Amino acid sequence: MLNLSLAQVNGVNTFVAELTGLDTLWALKKRIDLPVKDIIQIEVPAPEAQEWFHTGLRVGTHLPGVISKGTWFTSQGKVFYFLSSSAASGETIGLTLNKETEDIPFIKVVLEVPAGSTAAEWKARIEASQQEQAKDVDTKDAAAE
Repeated sequence: MLNLSLAQVNGVNTFVAELTGLDTLWALKKRIDLPVKDIIQIEVPAPEAQEWFHTGLRVGTHLPGVISKGTWFTSQGKVFYFLSSSAASGETIGLTLNKETEDIPFIKVVLEVPAGSTAAEWKARIEASQQEQAKDVDTKDAAAE
């Protein structure tokens, strides 16, 4: 199972994807923290979710048309997928990340949005968090002057 949330981590607005149960085994990962300031593009639905053959060396599980969960090493960098056959319904989100940030291990994260929420809702929430973070930075900069 995948749980998504937005949280403050070390004073930074952060998108958190937390894996539980057998999914930690399939993906070989328990949690991904992505500072929202480092998310440079949000795609809904994620185009990669429609492709069932992901190329590159992988650490995780891939059965075409059934499951893609884990880290793929591509020529552009590392991509994390968390998709199952129900991802074809379109409730997926693709997050492209700033490659210049050393703390971010991935260039892209592609997730199936958990039941009970939509990809459009998550896109709106992330964008609102980005705006809030930018406003906080502007306020701190103005106070420093």
